[in-house]
Amino acid sequence: MQIRTGGVKRQIYGRAGVREYWLVDPEARSVTLLALRGRVYREPASGSGDRPLTSAILDGFTFEPADPCE
Repeated sequence: MQIRTGGVKRQIYGRAGVREYWLVDPEARSVTLLALRGRVYREPASGSGDRPLTSAILDGFTFEPADPCE
């Protein structure tokens, strides 16, 4: 994945209490979901294609990684 998932932005999001964020890589046709657990981001889900990912904080929100890549 070309997008860096660490560094300053991740620290800023954590300090601000951003509970969840999604990284979309259109070239790899994949999505990585990162969720804040305590003070550390964990990767509870990642996927590609038609397998939907589900948000832990947005009730009922699911996302198919292939959708933005079509």
